[in-house]
Amino acid sequence: MVKIIVFDLDGTLYDSHKHIDEDTIHKIIELEQKGIVVGIVTGRFYEELDEVIKKLKLREYKGFVASSNGLEIHDFLDGETKSFTRLSKDEVKDIVKEAKKYHLISYVWQNGGYTMFGVSVMNIIKKRALTSIAVCFMACLMFSMPVLAASNSFSKTTVKLNAIDGGVSQIAKVSSGSVLGTNPKITQVKVYLNVASGTDPFDLYIESPEGTVARLTPSTKSGTYYVTDFVGENPKGDWYLQIENLGKTYDPNKLYPASTVTATITVTYSY
Repeated sequence: MVKIIVFDLDGTLYDSHKHIDEDTIHKIIELEQKGIVVGIVTGRFYEELDEVIKKLKLREYKGFVASSNGLEIHDFLDGETKSFTRLSKDEVKDIVKEAKKYHLISYVWQNGGYTMFGVSVMNIIKKRALTSIAVCFMACLMFSMPVLAASNSFSKTTVKLNAIDGGVSQIAKVSSGSVLGTNPKITQVKVYLNVASGTDPFDLYIESPEGTVARLTPSTKSGTYYVTDFVGENPKGDWYLQIENLGKTYDPNKLYPASTVTATITVTYSY
């Protein structure tokens, strides 16, 4: 005889929009009415689950929730909460620091929401504050300074970048290789995006060797884009590219929104 049924949320009860189908809700409540204990076991934090708890009537039918990958267990039968050891702030800082070394992004739950840490993300915050000033300044330079230097360029193509359900792809690193001149300066950056058929909306992040990060919100079709954020910088070194799926899809039959892109970056510079 079945006495307990346990469900995960993401990829199980949740659809691609983080909703639970009404028929599913009714079936689960029918189980509870028969005296079967229903539990939710999820990696999500308890503070995120209030709507799910209400819809499934877990409190009313004395179910339970195991959240944060087992960090906390909330038992509605007796109202007891079992909480296991959390990471200290210093431990979290050490993990985030270590992740940055490998250009990984960390998601940390704090103050009732997720904070995203990573090399690109931290630079994006800095870049947003300076973008309007930098673009204006560079535009003025482009129109006021004569071009007397020789020029050259290089093109590099990333591996295929995949991101699903509001997540980010791996970070692709491409190197400029050798660059001519003792004081090279970027005059143009062009990016061609080969976008896979059926790709859902996404953002593209590009980080230059000097640490400047530009964000584009391209079309979901293949195309070429020009980025002015890097004009005047030294092109030599490693460039990093990453996409972020925006968590929405135009295809109602998809389980999750998904984006697949290959980027070719062409950097022209004077020397």
